[in-house]
Amino acid sequence: MSTAQEYSEARQAVMHKLVVLYPKPADPDHFRDYYVNNHLPLVMDWPGLLAWRYSFDVAATNGEAPYFAVFEADFADATALAAARSSPQGRRLAADVANYATGGVVVIDYPVQDGTGRGRPGRSGTRSERAVAARSRPSPERRSRLPVRRGSKGGRCPGRM
Repeated sequence: MSTAQEYSEARQAVMHKLVVLYPKPADPDHFRDYYVNNHLPLVMDWPGLLAWRYSFDVAATNGEAPYFAVFEADFADATALAAARSSPQGRRLAADVANYATGGVVVIDYPVQDGTGRGRPGRSGTRSERAVAARSRPSPERRSRLPVRRGSKGGRCPGRM
């Protein structure tokens, strides 16, 4: 398989993402309260939604951030997002935005490419799989307290009994 073909296969869309960017509203306290207590419960009923996340702590690399809040939603593909947006729940979500987003709203969506480094020498698994594995490893301090048994070739196998 050629390098170009491997690159092309590695760049296949693995999901579709919706991002909502909120500029600063007239009343930030009302925005936060309404968003958390009224809008997000509607999000939880959105069909086809795989995962979602939001933040009010938006920062810019230089200067003041142009956005007050951000929301991300993951869908299997563009078709699933389109179905979700046209559903009764999706129409209710879109209509609800005017109740809190007085600063306006920017909505974008795009296919997410898998750029986890698969196929690179010395790496295995996706970036998230490697991150989970790294977090699940005991710290050096904890490893030193784990019981040690000898493997079949006399090597150390910390923590395995």
